[in-house]
Amino acid sequence: VVDNFLARDVVAALRGDAEELWDAGLYSAPTRDTKLKRRNERFVLRGSVWRDFGVGRGTARSRVAATMDKVRDACAARLGRADLQRTPPARHEFSYTRFAPGASLARHVDEHHEETKGTEGWRAPTRRSVTWLVYLNERDVAGGR
Repeated sequence: VVDNFLARDVVAALRGDAEELWDAGLYSAPTRDTKLKRRNERFVLRGSVWRDFGVGRGTARSRVAATMDKVRDACAARLGRADLQRTPPARHEFSYTRFAPGASLARHVDEHHEETKGTEGWRAPTRRSVTWLVYLNERDVAGGR
């Protein structure tokens, strides 16, 4: 955990952005997670919308993307993973996820491509090796951590 990783004004703008895009109906239920979809517990604003800086408070998302470019470059250098460096945006996922009160996400592995799954997948240069989460909920939200 890195406190104050993003400036407070950026976090506030992201929180407002997430709310505005939710109100605009741009989130969708995950298509593969039918159990959660039926219960309407989890909704996601996909990366293609997240990266459209002309929608909502795109300036805040653009600032985060620029910060994450620096993190990605540092990870690429330290991990010896040139494939993590700035590549086409589709290679790196950004999204907002919204959970209903009391909802949770079971332990899982963020792998979406068959060639990166299983024992051999750990050796694949395209395997995701770094994940970061930024929580935008207010501190006083029950269970929000």
